[in-house]
Amino acid sequence: MSTRPRSRRRERTRLVAAILAIALVGGLVAAIIAAIGGDGGADDAGGGASLPSTTVDSGGIEVAAPDGWTAIPVASLGFGIAVPPGWEATVLAPEVLESLERSSPAVPGFLDNAHAAAEAGAVFYAAGIDSAGRVADAKVRAVPGAGISTIEQLQEFGRQLTRSSGLGDVPVEVVDGADRPTVRMQYNLGTAGGSAAARGTETLVAGPDDIVWSVIVTSEDAATHEALADEIAGTLAFPP
Repeated sequence: MSTRPRSRRRERTRLVAAILAIALVGGLVAAIIAAIGGDGGADDAGGGASLPSTTVDSGGIEVAAPDGWTAIPVASLGFGIAVPPGWEATVLAPEVLESLERSSPAVPGFLDNAHAAAEAGAVFYAAGIDSAGRVADAKVRAVPGAGISTIEQLQEFGRQLTRSSGLGDVPVEVVDGADRPTVRMQYNLGTAGGSAAARGTETLVAGPDDIVWSVIVTSEDAATHEALADEIAGTLAFPP
């Protein structure tokens, strides 16, 4: 069976992403779209191509991306993060979501999930799929004016979040060695039909300017979930 249609779709996705990034970054809307495709290893969901760095105003944000990952500094929103090879990502601005409707993301359900993330208050969404068809995604949310500066306050904030989300009393663990007060909550998520369970991890960071940042990673591969969630959350960066 020929793989040419699939390759063409990926190339088109890359092209649309690059055009949108050039058009929107540094304009009235702070936006970056990175579409990464190609053929890669078993867990890469297909290789690694990235936007030219010249299209991105980093604002001095240095994202410590693991080898092969794509660093995405979003200067006007005051954060940066990195995504694994093969992942597609978007800033959740209305204009960007509207433009995405005319693209062809390779990750199943990417557009619907991006819209759902935006409705839930996220400002950034990324997702990837591995060779077994398992999807993982990441969302970034920001809570300004939280008045949180200590690890104890952040822990209590995490407890309030999990209770209000209907997750019950999920343990709120302190992340040792972090540059800023950081906690994480891990939980199971039942999938449709209850035949399988996905894993979820939310990491809270007390960032600059009295903003609490939340990085939520969910995945369908329990064996790799914890390492993936820690690695993605660990790339969260702020302006100097």
